[in-house]
Amino acid sequence: MARNRYLSKSALSTVQQGFRLHALFPQFTATGRTRGRGVWRGTVKPSELSDTYTVQISYVPPKRPDIHVVDPPLQLHPDHKRLPHVYTGNSLCLYTFGEWHPGLYIADTIIPWISLWLFFYEIWILTGNWKGGGTNPEWSQHRTVTFNR
Repeated sequence: MARNRYLSKSALSTVQQGFRLHALFPQFTATGRTRGRGVWRGTVKPSELSDTYTVQISYVPPKRPDIHVVDPPLQLHPDHKRLPHVYTGNSLCLYTFGEWHPGLYIADTIIPWISLWLFFYEIWILTGNWKGGGTNPEWSQHRTVTFNR
């Protein structure tokens, strides 16, 4: 069996994540940090013509970051009954299995992916078609992988 190249990566701490996040995106501030859990809130504007969104990121290494759009509330396209590319609870689904691991910085990966997700969300609201590619997540098929600390 082939070894997954991501299993050998050590998880970055919430302190490391927070320092880099604030350095690259000063509009993101820590709103809580307890027992290894980091929570940051900030704004993302996908394009000059886009709305500005307030986003909250909760992260407990080595689990995947939990990302929610806080404001404005996400809307449904009239032809759809649920948002595309979200997990249960409307946590954004930003990447496919293997594209992110806890040895990567949230600031370098997750924040740009949030911006892309919101860009494609705005197109979806107008057209009803998701142009961002990928596959919709299903909780029953979501894989959990543990990483070295």
